[in-house]
Amino acid sequence: MAEDKRAVWEKKAFCQTESGALPLVLASAPCWQWACLPDIYALLAQWACPGPLDALGLLHASFPDQELRRTAVQWLDAISEPELIDFLPQLVQAVKYECYLDSSLVRFLLRRAIGDLSVAHYLFWLLKDNVQDSQFRARYQHLLAALLCCAGRGLREQLDRQCWMVSILTKVAHSVRDATPATRQVRYFRPIMQCGMTLAHEYHSNRLAGQSLADREKPGLGMHKSAQQALIGNQ
Repeated sequence: MAEDKRAVWEKKAFCQTESGALPLVLASAPCWQWACLPDIYALLAQWACPGPLDALGLLHASFPDQELRRTAVQWLDAISEPELIDFLPQLVQAVKYECYLDSSLVRFLLRRAIGDLSVAHYLFWLLKDNVQDSQFRARYQHLLAALLCCAGRGLREQLDRQCWMVSILTKVAHSVRDATPATRQVRYFRPIMQCGMTLAHEYHSNRLAGQSLADREKPGLGMHKSAQQALIGNQ
């Protein structure tokens, strides 16, 4: 195994025609101490931009170097919003392997979430799910708080409604599960109808007042100016 790694590293110049070989080549580096870093960074500068899957591989726990992870995030920044949504679960997991919470990856996630409503929604719920991780709870709580702080009022209100709906559906599911067969329909339809009536009343009230969610504020674009400047200035 050691001989194979040595051979790959010695022939690294011949691997540059295959952009997907970069994670394998870097994993074959003899060490990551300061004496070897100039060669590794030079290789990064010469390497053609890999695909998103290969760039994602550089955010694995086996690559803690900050310059390498920053370069991987720069390569990922070229992907579209639909592609980003596909990779969000893996990117949220990669936050665990960052040495610091204030990292290129975290800033990238916040910046892209603020710029696109769909990305913000997916990121919010992925963070809500990972908050249950006892080992990394504090990290994900801070990231979730940063997302909500940067988001506009409209987006926060949408997310509040979604959380409220999920809590109602969770209670209904538990109630239906514990009910007898004869009472299950009542246990199901009554809270669902009440929930629907509440949402309908709120919708019509907002329309009458001329304060629908879309009119009050475009989600994601009403972030604090100081937060926006900080994210853009530290890309």
